[in-house]
Amino acid sequence: MSKVKIKIVFLGHIPHSIDIDKIVKWQSELFEIMKPINTVAIVGNSDGAYWEFLDENIEEQLPSRDGADILLAVTNVPLQSNYFARRFADNRVCMTYSTMTEILKFDNIPLENLLFRVLYSVAFVYRRYGNRMPLMTEDTNFTHDETRGCIFDMNGVKTDVVYSLNGPQLCHSCVENLTTTPKYKIEKEVIDKVQGELKKIKKGLYYQLTDFIKRRPIFGNNYFISCCNNIGCHRLDNRNNNLGEINKMTISNRHNGRLEKKQFQCLNEVLCIVSSVLIQENIGVS
Repeated sequence: MSKVKIKIVFLGHIPHSIDIDKIVKWQSELFEIMKPINTVAIVGNSDGAYWEFLDENIEEQLPSRDGADILLAVTNVPLQSNYFARRFADNRVCMTYSTMTEILKFDNIPLENLLFRVLYSVAFVYRRYGNRMPLMTEDTNFTHDETRGCIFDMNGVKTDVVYSLNGPQLCHSCVENLTTTPKYKIEKEVIDKVQGELKKIKKGLYYQLTDFIKRRPIFGNNYFISCCNNIGCHRLDNRNNNLGEINKMTISNRHNGRLEKKQFQCLNEVLCIVSSVLIQENIGVS
């Protein structure tokens, strides 16, 4: 299956720090992002009763796909019906950070994570509907009202979006729908690879570790701090041996009875978090 080609444009002024390099460099088996990412000015003002831009207004602002399969416009103005993403004619989609930025920042989630979630969801919808994006007026069934940490959560309560922006997934029912749809089903191999890609959509290392401490406030606090200090001090010099020594010390303390089973599991989780992030940053941890 060929990758879905997606062209991204910024529609109007985006007053937030979005890491464009991170977006452009993202690799997926499902889609590819066409370069460059351009900015298109918004002409005129809102026309909704609550300062939102109604669909007809937004559609007039959207550029052409310019050879891409999908155009994804990223804006900061409110959209119709308080949605954070809406579909338009000619395989064009508009998503907004209006009200979403505050939700993401409150939970320490990178702004790019919302964009990544939309990229994956629109690419799947495009394939599922026979290489086209259904209009908002069409009856569709690719979302579910229940919040499952899935990229197809409806998120009628917007704050629930955070559950699908930190290690999101395709839930079991969505996998079934995507792989069994007659005529337009998606290969299970692609689904499996995408599930791995979605796990990489995470919070930054600092907030992963602080979340860990919040979940495990009792077990191994001093040990945890010692490990992190040790990793930080030797991050550039002796990182491989250092992580290995910490792991050996953890196992040794467990065998000698100085760590309870839950403490051992918690500290192993810390090492997995730190190691995975260091690997992502290409500093050679094996």
